[in-house]
Amino acid sequence: MTEGRVNQNRILRPMRISP
Repeated sequence: MTEGRVNQNRILRPMRISP
């Protein structure tokens, strides 16, 4: 996964992205 893609996803739905 690319950092840019993850960054955008985190802003769009931080709930879905779990570190």
